[in-house]
Amino acid sequence: FGSISAGGLLTVPSTISSSGSVTVQASLTVAGQLYTPSKVVSIVKQVVIPTVTGVTILGASAMSSGTQSQYSLSVSWSNGTTTTPGADSWSLDSANFGTISASGMLNVPSTIAASGSVSVQAQVTINGNTYNPTKTVNVTKVAAPTVTGVAIVGSTAVNSGASTSYSLLASWSNGTTTVPTATS
Repeated sequence: FGSISAGGLLTVPSTISSSGSVTVQASLTVAGQLYTPSKVVSIVKQVVIPTVTGVTILGASAMSSGTQSQYSLSVSWSNGTTTTPGADSWSLDSANFGTISASGMLNVPSTIAASGSVSVQAQVTINGNTYNPTKTVNVTKVAAPTVTGVAIVGSTAVNSGASTSYSLLASWSNGTTTVPTATS
């Protein structure tokens, strides 16, 4: 449970595994008579409650218009562990870049006016203390895809007395295709 100096100083390290007791003994000769007193000392292991050393927001630091991203919290503790509590609330410092839900889902619409940055803000209460971490997210406005071509899809020949269907196929600048409905 520790050590005792010749001067009588008992030192108990903080790393003991459990509480217990130790017998402190001494020997002293006075006028030719040997004395060996002892004393039982209770050793109590102190429970150290970890404290919060940091609260950070986890999630993307860059997004494009027309996308979503999930954000969460990470709490670092003095004992080296981390936890991921839910936030009491989420907010953005600007409505120009979309909205964030109560669960931390950031939705950046495709209709934002320009690229820029937004600060994701959370509030969380831990052991009676309120923390307000922030994270800067750079948002890039992506140009909406444009139509690069439209083709009629279907057979190139039809026999007399038969019928066949045709449809449209639109090609877009982002490499995708869609099947639009003809207006006439």
